[in-house]
This record gives sequence, structure tokens and C-alpha cells, in this order.
Amino acid sequence: MSTTQPSIFISYAHEDAALAESLAHVLEAQGARVWIDQGELLIGDSLIERIAEAIAEFDFVAALVSDASVGSNWCRKEIALAMSKQLSRGARRVTVLPLRVGGVQMPASLTDVKWLDLNPTDLHACAVQVVRDAARHLDQKPQQALTHRPLATTADAGLGKPVRITGVDTNGVGAPRNDGSPGSALYRVPLLLNRAPHPFWNANFSHVWDNPPVWTTMHRPGIASVQGDRIVLDRTTIEELERYHLTTLGSVIRSLNDMTAAHVAQERAQSDAAKRARVEHERRVQEAAEKLKFDDK
Repeated sequence: MSTTQPSIFISYAHEDAALAESLAHVLEAQGARVWIDQGELLIGDSLIERIAEAIAEFDFVAALVSDASVGSNWCRKEIALAMSKQLSRGARRVTVLPLRVGGVQMPASLTDVKWLDLNPTDLHACAVQVVRDAARHLDQKPQQALTHRPLATTADAGLGKPVRITGVDTNGVGAPRNDGSPGSALYRVPLLLNRAPHPFWNANFSHVWDNPPVWTTMHRPGIASVQGDRIVLDRTTIEELERYHLTTLGSVIRSLNDMTAAHVAQERAQSDAAKRARVEHERRVQEAAEKLKFDDK
């Protein structure tokens, strides 16, 4: 059985938004990594441009072909253009998979293209076939597989599970000197995290720890640092950790999770805006080039 996890971008007409969202859920349940175009495709939008934006991120584009989409000239034209082009940029390529909704008559441009029937009352059957065929396709062409960035489908902007403390690294706990000197009763306490944090999270940890949202009179700036998948508290004790620092750490971690999610979302928005501008520029250049007339000499 294939272990390849296909990534699928779902494009759809405005009228099919609910169906597209339901399909996304069942595809994810089958193990696919799915991004649904929340902007939707409205009359006048370019399917070519939307697919071009997805090429760098996804293996497949599932395009819902329904009464709503085939009933308009703009959609028939854009699908024809999409299928006639190679839909590739350099070595990266996305495969377009039409999904026929409710037995609608397929546009002439797609009569020779493989499609799947999508029964709105039995999305599970279609999802199973889509994921199986997609995974087999990727296994057969590993050189075309892409390295994907996390998708913006999780609560923390695609960063994976929020960072949290899972316990104390007891093997790394230090021992007090207890020599009578100031602070000799304190020692090192490393705390295990569920994962290594994002670089932005790490870069801001010291500042947030030194200026936490919640703190006690026993709070000591400068004693905490991030080391891989651990937070290390120097010059403290297990008793202080339990009585004072845990509450502060909880507020610090929640704050950093929120800050990092906002940062990543902003970076993604800027990247998407730049990508849209690039696609629009390429489209305008292509249109202008096609209109140019040269003397045939």
C-alpha cells in the first residue's frame, strides 16, 4: 500500500462552495493534504491564474465540473485553456483532475480527458479513488514530487500543533552546589516540548520571558532559554517551577504561539500577494506578446 501523501488544491464555482468544503473534509479523512480555495472562483476570475498560484504548492488540482460551472462561457473557455497548457513551471507540475458533479455533460474540451464522477450523496467513494489514484501517480513519478510547506489549514496558521510543555527532562536536571554561597541551592531544570518551535518563536522567547504577560514576585528574567525542543531554566528548583514558573511559562508559551501564528500568516499573505502580482504580470506579457504583429520577411 502506498504511503505517499498527495496534496490537493480544490477549485470550484461559487455555487458549489458547500460541496467543495464537504469534499475537502472527506479527502483529508483519507489522508490527503487539502487546501480549499476560500476565495472561490467567481465569473470573470481566471482558472489558469488560480492553478498557476497552486503549482508551487500542490500535486493536484481537483476542479469541480458542475451545472454551475459548465453553464457559463467563461468557465468552458478557462477549462479548455487549462487542459491545453502543460500547467508546469520548470520541473514542477500540477495535474488537473476534473470531477464531474451529478452527471453533468462534460465540456467538449474535456471529452478526451480522464475524469471522475462525483456523487454529492456519496463523497466517500470518490475521495477514496482520488487519493488512491493520486498516491499511485506520485509513486510512479517520484522526480515530480514537490517539497511542500505546511498548509494553512490548522488553527495556528499551518505551524503544526501549538508548542506546549510535555514534562521535565529528569536526566538533564542539574544538582545544587549547596556550598553556602548565594544561589548555590539553585540548579538547571530542562523542560520537554512537544516539538521544536518555529525560528520566530525562538527568536522572541527571551524577550517574552523577560517581559511576560503573567508573572509572580519570584519571576527572574534572564534564566530561561530555548534549546532545540527544550526550554531550559537555569538557577531555579523543581519546587519553584511548580509554585511560580509554570503559570508564567504557560502565559509566555500562549503568547509566543499567537505571535508566531500571526507572523507566519502575514508572511504568507505577502508571499501570496507577490505570487499573484507575478502571475498577473506573466499573463499581461503573454497577452501583449500574442497581439504583436511582425512582418514576415
